Amino acid sequence: MLTGCTGGGSTNGKRMPQTGDTLYTEERAMAIYDTLPERALQILDSAEAVGSMPDYRAALFRAKVLSNSTVMMQQDSAIIICEALLRHDEAQRNVDYRQDVLELLVNAARMRNDYEEMVLWGTELAGLLRGQDLETEALRTDADLGLAMTHIGQMDEASPRSTTPSGNSATPGNSTNSMPG
Repeated sequence: MLTGCTGGGSTNGKRMPQTGDTLYTEERAMAIYDTLPERALQILDSAEAVGSMPDYRAALFRAKVLSNSTVMMQQDSAIIICEALLRHDEAQRNVDYRQDVLELLVNAARMRNDYEEMVLWGTELAGLLRGQDLETEALRTDADLGLAMTHIGQMDEASPRSTTPSGNSATPGNSTNSMPG
């Protein structure tokens, strides 16, 4: 009877994952993700399939690969993955994991020039860092937030403003446009 490489001695027909023997690891995927992103994604999928990596870790690294892309759709996918990961049990109980997810969200927002999202996620990240007594990292995040808020302010100033016939600005909140009485 053949029982060697074919697994003929198995009674249920399923092969048990042998995580120690696999080449599909997060280390291997992360070593190539910036130069071979498609291959890194394949490695992550395989690592998850053979059981050498839990689904939430594979999803985090998948988001990291996608957020490094210059393709807007892949960045959008990274953001969707990370937003879902923030609701995952692991992000609720593991502050380091939550920090990793928030850092990816801030970086993805920066890559997309989405400064409002950058401020949203960066504010949470800065608070989390301060809660861990990582003041230097929190200050770096604060500096990024200041830059994002500067960009938001510049966009507001650059937005077109119309004027009324009397020369008053017709911007929202300006109540000088009253009817003669």
